Amino acid sequence: MRVLVLGGTGFIGRAVARRLLAAGHAVSVVHRGSLEPEDLRRTGHLHTARERLSDTLDEISSFGPDAVVDVYALTRRDAEIAVECLPGLPAVVLSSQDVYAAFTGFLLGRRTWEGPLAADAPLRSSRCLYGSAPPPGVPEAYEKLDVEEVWATQSAMVPSPSGWRRARSAACSGRGRRGPT
Repeated sequence: MRVLVLGGTGFIGRAVARRLLAAGHAVSVVHRGSLEPEDLRRTGHLHTARERLSDTLDEISSFGPDAVVDVYALTRRDAEIAVECLPGLPAVVLSSQDVYAAFTGFLLGRRTWEGPLAADAPLRSSRCLYGSAPPPGVPEAYEKLDVEEVWATQSAMVPSPSGWRRARSAACSGRGRRGPT
């Protein structure tokens, strides 16, 4: 399988790309070019900012992806750009545990959910989780609920039964992690 990884040189994207390579898939990572990880030499590298992804459609078409993994869609616009540029591709989209209602309680310092957090737990009803004061490195328009909504709309257009899948990660840490955990 030929897999395009959007945001493939950071902590999680790099691990995804390495696993895909180890499983024998052809991988091309789309990134800004600020990192050129030594362990991703066997992948294709497409240097562009997400907002300029449409400028690289010929290169993407030449690679001929069968699927996309979107590791770094942080805003509605990030997801819209990917969906517009990669119509009909089955996708795995990385989201976050912050879409759950329980996360609001976490931010407020009070428990709002009993029991283990499962995929079918209630989602937040409010948007713009961080308001006008997001943590460092997080855009003000950050909203994973929007990202999931855009990709879910795309799945109705994917002619394959695989459609799209989301992965909602908890806080991640480990060797190579940059920024807050």
